[in-house]
Amino acid sequence: MIVYRADTRGPEEIGRIGFKARNPMSLAAAKSHLLSYCTSGRKPLDLSRRIISSPQPEYVSTDPTQGCGGYSGKGYVYRIEIHALAERPWTNQVLEQNLNLKPNMLWPKLLMDAGTLGAAKIIALKHFGTATREVTFLTNIPGSSIKAYRKSNETIFKTCK
Repeated sequence: MIVYRADTRGPEEIGRIGFKARNPMSLAAAKSHLLSYCTSGRKPLDLSRRIISSPQPEYVSTDPTQGCGGYSGKGYVYRIEIHALAERPWTNQVLEQNLNLKPNMLWPKLLMDAGTLGAAKIIALKHFGTATREVTFLTNIPGSSIKAYRKSNETIFKTCK
């Protein structure tokens, strides 16, 4: 999967630290947070609506286009490539929980870099609908996944070192 994110910080810093939420969750907390939207009457669609309705300091937003959701005008645009990130079904086997989920087409797509939640190190949601194409990461995006950058006023990407 390839997504983009705009940021005013330079490539040296971003390549070193990656992208982290303003209020990042640990990997264990991100997994628990995701599962909390699969029980007690809450559904993944509720989490998606929460994320889309207003900026949330515990997530990292990206866009599948270089427009970066309208934030590409200042600083840099970064190309993030996580080839292991793939869509996973909302099933008991994937979530490793005995849940009574009945997903529907409005639910966000669950993206992980492993086949089960327990093995995942990167977790993201791709939201449904045409109003947003945002891919939101519940986990940090490692610097090793940031493959290229360009200044916002340029068109050519440079490879990260």
